[in-house]
Amino acid sequence: MGVFTARAAGAVALLAITGLPWATTMTVPWALMGAAVTHAAGADGAPASAGVYATLFNLSQCFPEIAARLDTARVEATLVLSYVYVLTAAASVVTT
Repeated sequence: MGVFTARAAGAVALLAITGLPWATTMTVPWALMGAAVTHAAGADGAPASAGVYATLFNLSQCFPEIAARLDTARVEATLVLSYVYVLTAAASVVTT
């Protein structure tokens, strides 16, 4: 089944154990941001610029993923060219 467990019950237990910290890291920052926006509410009770706060927070969460993907695209392009060169060299060796 896998490296760490040989039974399905063990796999489920491992997913449950790792799922709790993951769920916490996904929800706690948003809860803290929501509490901060609520604390900054105006006199009428409506959060001042709540949409702006949520957008900026979402951008701060997504930017590392976007940057990593752009860098990965550059690395993938380099690897594809390397594979093309290797395959071309191998084909020329085989045909000669």
